[in-house]
Amino acid sequence: MALVLLVFSYGLYHSVLKNKELKESSEYTTGVITKKYRIPQRGYYVHYDYNVGDKVFEGSQNISKEIELKDVNNGDRFQVKYSSESPNYSELLFDKKINNE
Repeated sequence: MALVLLVFSYGLYHSVLKNKELKESSEYTTGVITKKYRIPQRGYYVHYDYNVGDKVFEGSQNISKEIELKDVNNGDRFQVKYSSESPNYSELLFDKKINNE
């Protein structure tokens, strides 16, 4: 039981820290969808890559019910908000799709 509580507490702490970092020190870049997948009982997710300087970072995010699954495909580009203090903290902005030209 203690282990479950510890894992839950860590997850909650990590989520709060990520949101704080993104709110207080956010920058923007372009991310590219590299994979779309489903986790049973949890829904659909995307994996994306984004560059900060000369480093490539990876992120994953669930596809909310407001987003049509068919409207998100591998290779699609979206704006990504990331923390300038901790660039591994990021959020893909589904409402900021970058049209491939």
